[in-house]
Amino acid sequence: MMSKIDFLNSREKWLKEVAAKCHEYATNEKYNNDRDFYVFQTKSDVCQPHILLIGINPGGNATYSSRRETLMAEKGCDRRTWEDLESDPKTLYEKPQWEIDYKEKGADVMRSRLKLLFYNDELNSILKKTMMMNSIYFNTKNEKELDQISPEIKNYCNQKTLEFIEIAKPKNVIFWSSEKKLKKLGITNFIQINPLIKTAKFNETNIIVIPHYSYFGAYGYEKAKLMGDTLLEILK
Repeated sequence: MMSKIDFLNSREKWLKEVAAKCHEYATNEKYNNDRDFYVFQTKSDVCQPHILLIGINPGGNATYSSRRETLMAEKGCDRRTWEDLESDPKTLYEKPQWEIDYKEKGADVMRSRLKLLFYNDELNSILKKTMMMNSIYFNTKNEKELDQISPEIKNYCNQKTLEFIEIAKPKNVIFWSSEKKLKKLGITNFIQINPLIKTAKFNETNIIVIPHYSYFGAYGYEKAKLMGDTLLEILK
């Protein structure tokens, strides 16, 4: 079993690699990708979290050049460092102060869907211990805009995400995704648990696949409750 110190060292090395490579992807003109980036919607320092929730990518249209100006003014640093790739640990269930300060909607839609999914006290306690990251690290206004990001960049992010799963060794991984997309990452042997949830394996890790929160039809009260009840059974 990996010790907490070994995990934190491996995590730091991983974060430094990602920060350096994403800086290159966002500043090298050949990629035409002046997009801000980050990885985690929460903190990332929990070894073997009960749940690692993986979304598609950060929402928004901030440029990296504008982010660098802000970082220089606030921290005297012209780039995102490895410490700048994560967010407030309460982001999944409470609006962070920076969204309030900048009067931004931020993750409001995501939080509203999570509130429907993790609808009771038992599920809510699980949500508050959940770690969340993105599989693609660069922000876009919508999923369609991901087509503008080069396959090289998307492949790098996806492979580093799988690598982080191996580092953190979560007990369960929930993907906001689809079987079709995850098969491209080498995740196979899907089992349909109910009309909205599938399970699979990635090496020894339990994989749970649920519809993305932007799919409004899956997050009506009854369907969200069905998914929540199913998750509760799977995650016990």
